[in-house]
Amino acid sequence: MTRASDTAKLLGAGATILDGTTISTADNTEQLTLTSTDADANAGPEILLDRNSSSPADSDRVGKFTFKGRNDANQTVEYGNIQSRITDASDGTEDGRIIIQNIIAGDVAGVMESDGTETIFNNNSKDLDFRVESDGNANMLVVDAGQNNVGIGTSPVSTRILHVQSNTAAYFNTMIDHASSSNNVYGLDIFFSGQSPDNNTSEFLRCRDTGAIRLHIDSDGDILNHDNSYGAISDEKLKEQIADASSQWDDIKALKVRKFKMKDDVSTKGDSDDLWKLGVVAQEVETAGMNNLIKNKKDLDPDTNEELGTTTKTVKYSILYMKAVKALQEAMTRIETLEAKVTTLENA
Repeated sequence: MTRASDTAKLLGAGATILDGTTISTADNTEQLTLTSTDADANAGPEILLDRNSSSPADSDRVGKFTFKGRNDANQTVEYGNIQSRITDASDGTEDGRIIIQNIIAGDVAGVMESDGTETIFNNNSKDLDFRVESDGNANMLVVDAGQNNVGIGTSPVSTRILHVQSNTAAYFNTMIDHASSSNNVYGLDIFFSGQSPDNNTSEFLRCRDTGAIRLHIDSDGDILNHDNSYGAISDEKLKEQIADASSQWDDIKALKVRKFKMKDDVSTKGDSDDLWKLGVVAQEVETAGMNNLIKNKKDLDPDTNEELGTTTKTVKYSILYMKAVKALQEAMTRIETLEAKVTTLENA
């Protein structure tokens, strides 16, 4: 900037420079300082990039900060930039996009982009990981772009699309609080989106330690654990009004044990003797007078989670098994009474 007219413009208030301007120094001091002495709550100082076009259009770039330097071959390289573009120039529905780009392996690629519909990281599909640190964990959330998997609390290993690890507690906890919502919410929904592997060759869940696999939930719904142990919290200190159960003889006698096939099994696998199952039918359990063993679960659309207006009945088999144990005890008492009478008659 050498012309006298340019110098005069800079010295006057509200100067406007129409030509390209370069500010150059030979050291690392600030080349440009903007100072505002205003004391109100408004922003200041400000930098304004105004694309004052007479014919604005979608995809126009409205401003760009470019960061350049040299490589070891003394070539000028754009190492990164921050820019903004118009995505919708229509009056009343204007949308914009902010783009941050970085040079990766010699190519400038999108690191982050944000517009009116989404914020995207790594939009150019580079081997560029996304990592979030917490106060005590450098890998609180990791998206490994090269392995195409996610780690929570750890950097994921290649064999797991989701790898969750806690270094401070031996549990994985997921919770969704929906106190003000009437819609059903899944705490954790594990979904085979492209197949229905109703077998034990795929798994919904596997729990293991350094010594062995402790629990499987197979893709057919079967649950298997290492020690064949299932239980419930049953300490006396947690219970009150403890008393002997009433007779379960009539309930168990009225129960109809059925063999059947599940419709979805037949539709996906074809009719086969391997599909026979043993159990009860919920409506027949109700008819036998055991309504307290039945739970009605609202049917939901699996994609939208909306209620369909119908219900599906389920049976509390764990309670049914305890009723059977009580009925067996009653049968044993009757058998022992008969055995005592037989013994008395034989010794008469």
